[in-house]
Amino acid sequence: MTGARAGDRAAGRAGERRSAPRAVTRAAPQPPPRVAPRTRRASARAEGWVQPPPQGPRRSQGSHTPQDARVPQGSRVPQGSRATAGRAGTAPRGLPVPGRPASTVSSTSAQRFAARVRRRRRQRAVVTGSAMTLGLLVGWLLFGSGTLAVQRIEVRGAQRVSAGDVRAAVRFELGHPMALIAPGAAARAAAAVPLVRSATVVRSWPSTLIVVVHERQPIAAVPAGAGGLALLDEDGVVVGTTAHAPVGLPVLDVDVGRAGAASLRAARRVSDDLPAALRRMVRRITAATPDAIGLVLTDGSTVNWGSADDGPGKAEALLALHPRPVEEAVTIDVSAPDSPAITRPTR
Repeated sequence: MTGARAGDRAAGRAGERRSAPRAVTRAAPQPPPRVAPRTRRASARAEGWVQPPPQGPRRSQGSHTPQDARVPQGSRVPQGSRATAGRAGTAPRGLPVPGRPASTVSSTSAQRFAARVRRRRRQRAVVTGSAMTLGLLVGWLLFGSGTLAVQRIEVRGAQRVSAGDVRAAVRFELGHPMALIAPGAAARAAAAVPLVRSATVVRSWPSTLIVVVHERQPIAAVPAGAGGLALLDEDGVVVGTTAHAPVGLPVLDVDVGRAGAASLRAARRVSDDLPAALRRMVRRITAATPDAIGLVLTDGSTVNWGSADDGPGKAEALLALHPRPVEEAVTIDVSAPDSPAITRPTR
């Protein structure tokens, strides 16, 4: 009896379990599994952009990849690079070109490049050092060494002038570096020597200074004291004195102290323009100013020559009026050769 009751209770509890509504237990949502982010190359490889390199000879740099090898058929083009891929057939910026192996620099190439850079730097350093050394050597030879200093002075063109006087005038340049010589200053010092009209100074490497002097040349002889003659150059400087005029040098009666050197040069021009027939009739030539030149003929006649212009025309007019010496002195004016005039003394 007791066993039957126990079985009824168990059956009743089982029926209650079957008839009672079953509670549904829902599991809490689980977060999606974390996936490592793809790199750009991995993404491109997954989307079909990067293909394994072809099994053949490597393409040259200038060759072109066919359009179908760049973008595989049926592959999806990324949204941001669709226009670029459709227009140029190339991968988006930053991604390797499909069908072309990615360029890599081997360690050997990097070593060669580094060695080339080091070699160029060494060459540049050697060239710079050599240039600086050469510049220092040249500077020392020019300015610091006595090898290229003035050791000798040579004078050329001195006849009336003493070469020793010229050498003494430029002696201050001895011992100075040739590169620092001032030729103008040395030439002015040489020109200060009497009877030197001008001078030129040139360098003769390695250690010689050449002074070329241009002496003053007389153009006329003028009367001097004690019956002698003074030889004057074109500037009126006395070059020398003599008792008789040298051959070919005219004797002019010009007071250079009053009339000036220009009057002396004008009188010399008149003397040069005189023809031989007229020169034999001229005793002396005077000049008070460059425009007041006169002739004194052997017969005592005087000629108003005027300036030194148109000398041949004036000489022709004079010979037409006075072809030969006369017994009675006259005055002739040929300052205007087109209308010469002659004046005879009144009785």
